[in-house]
Amino acid sequence: MTTRTITFPILLAAFGVLVLGTVIYANVARADTEEKTQAFEDKLNKAVERGHITQEQANKKREYYKNPEKSKEEYLQKAVEEGKITQEEADEIKNWMDSRPEAMEKLKSLKDKGPRGSFHKKGIYKK
Repeated sequence: MTTRTITFPILLAAFGVLVLGTVIYANVARADTEEKTQAFEDKLNKAVERGHITQEQANKKREYYKNPEKSKEEYLQKAVEEGKITQEEADEIKNWMDSRPEAMEKLKSLKDKGPRGSFHKKGIYKK
C-alpha cells in the first residue's frame, strides 16, 4: 500500500470524529440551555405561587431573559423619563455597554465555575 491510500482513510476517520464531536457538543449545549430555561421558568412560577412577585413582574423577567439587550435599552429610557438620569448619561451608558472588550464575554463564562458555582449546584463542594 502506498502512503496515499493509507492517509486517506485516516483523514476520513479523523474528519468523521470531528463532525461527530461537533454534533454531540451542540446537542449537549442545547440541552444545557433548555435545562437552564426550564429551571428559570420553575423559579419564576414558584415565586408567583408564593406571592413573592406578581405575574406582571414574572413576565418582565421572562422578557428580559429572552432579550436582555432590548430590556437594557428600555430600562435606560425609563430612567430618563423618570428623571433619574439625563439622556446624555443614558447615551454614555449605552456607548460604554456597546464598547466592552470581547474579553468580558469570556469572563461571563467563568461565573458558573468554582466553589460558588457549579460545584455547589451539584453538591460536590460542601462546607
